[in-house]
Order: sequence, then C-alpha cells, then structure tokens
Amino acid sequence: MWHKNDTNLPQVIYADNLTEAYGTENCRRIRQHIFTELSPIAGDLASHYVKTAERSSFEQANHALIDIHNQLRIEDLNLCADHEELLNAAKRFAEKCYLARNRTEIPLEAYQACLRIVDHYQVKRPSIKGDNLEPALNRMCCHRWWYRRIQILRLRKIETISRNIELVSRLRGTYFSDYTIHVNANKRRKPALSGLYLCR
Repeated sequence: MWHKNDTNLPQVIYADNLTEAYGTENCRRIRQHIFTELSPIAGDLASHYVKTAERSSFEQANHALIDIHNQLRIEDLNLCADHEELLNAAKRFAEKCYLARNRTEIPLEAYQACLRIVDHYQVKRPSIKGDNLEPALNRMCCHRWWYRRIQILRLRKIETISRNIELVSRLRGTYFSDYTIHVNANKRRKPALSGLYLCR
C-alpha cells in the first residue's frame, strides 16, 4: 500500500489530500500511484479530478485520470520523468534498435524492426530520402535522436492534456501551459546535452 512517506514531494501530498474524500480506498491507491508517477502535474490533475467528481461522479473522474496516465506512461516510458530518466530511456530504446538492426543483414528488415520500436513508443518516425535506409537506421540507433523525439512527444502530449483539462492560462492568448514554461525555464538554467541535435 502507498504511504505519504513513499514520496515527500509536496505536489503529490497536496494532490492526495485534495482528492482523499472521493471514491473507495482502492480508488485512492490508484490515484496515489498516478500522482506519484506524474508528480510534476499532480496538483493540476487533482484539481481536475475534483471538478470531474463534483460535476459527474468519482467513477468518471477515475476514468479521466487513468486515461491521462495511459497517455503519459507508455510501458517503461514515463513522459513526466526528469531529464536523467528520460535520457536513460532514450539510451534503452536506441539499444533496442541497435540489437534489432544487427539481427539481420537485410536493411529493409532492420528498418522495419526498428520502426516497430519507434511506433510502439509513439515517437515520430525518421524521414527517409529515396531508397537509402541507412541514415534512418542510424538515427533510430542514436540515443540523442531518441531523446529529442521523446522531448517533442512529451511536450505535445502534456500540452494536449493541458488544453483538454483547461489548465492553459487564458491570459497568454496561446496554448502555452505552465508545464512548458517550467521546462523551458529549466532549459535556460541548465544547458541541454552537448551535441543533442547531431542525430536529426
């Protein structure tokens, strides 16, 4: 069972306190797990949960929260994870492609095997020019390419969810959520990996 001591992140504790009156104990355990995994947006998710529960039912709020979790958690890829965890994921996926590529000497088979991995994690496929598959294969075996694609996917998904649950500030005039502002501010404070865009 989850306990507050499992994470001392204030946003997770806040989210748990805000939603604890709704649903069953099992509902609460599910919420706590999701708030912990998606901790950067836990407070916003909790606020949306309460609105949905009040407007409809806690069952509907559970479904909405689980749906958001499923969008941001693609098996072993957590799109709300920190920089280091996302970089490690990029390295894992590049290694998967490298191994798939080396299982066959036929470029088309290697390309199709790597595409299955790319499609599984919902990142945009690399472009190909003509019949030359080597550049695309090289990209899919490069952790820098993966890291960049994961970052793009993460921002796109979080922005979509933010719009859907009305978290975007109406004062800005554009769909630019607080999460994106936070990510961009962190980028300015901490330079990105050197050579991050070598594998475009």
